[in-house]
Amino acid sequence: AGDVLRFEASNLPPDLTMSPEGEISGTIAAGAFAGSPYVVSVVVFDRAAGGQDPLSDSTTFTWTISDNTPPLFVGNVVASAPATATDTTMNLSWPVATDTGSGLFEYRVTGGPAPLMFPAGTNAALITGLSPSTPYTFQVVAVDNAGNVSPALTSNTLSTTP
Repeated sequence: AGDVLRFEASNLPPDLTMSPEGEISGTIAAGAFAGSPYVVSVVVFDRAAGGQDPLSDSTTFTWTISDNTPPLFVGNVVASAPATATDTTMNLSWPVATDTGSGLFEYRVTGGPAPLMFPAGTNAALITGLSPSTPYTFQVVAVDNAGNVSPALTSNTLSTTP
């Protein structure tokens, strides 16, 4: 075997670089690739063969960037009567959550007859299946792609019509 001429990497994130000696370095921005595996393959080429023949098979490195930070809300959850009053429905709206890690996945709403889930990008819903003349207070949490759950926001209490 000869000595090393060069290293080549595939799938290297844009914020990382590889030195001529094969050292991978750099900083990946917060939230980039968080929560999912990232794979980089490296091949070492032999100087004695004019840099054309690999000294080794491709070596694959896999790592996962962790996200332990829950999403954040700024604002309040508001329960309100629908434009046309009914005894079994209620409007609910909440502020958009932010997540600097793996990205927002969904919102979970409790306080009604059954837990509800809404995809990221949704921040209002018509809650149905409620009982007449009953007060309701809802809680909303945001969940990111890594499974982190925000602190709950609690709505005002509102009663359905008789």
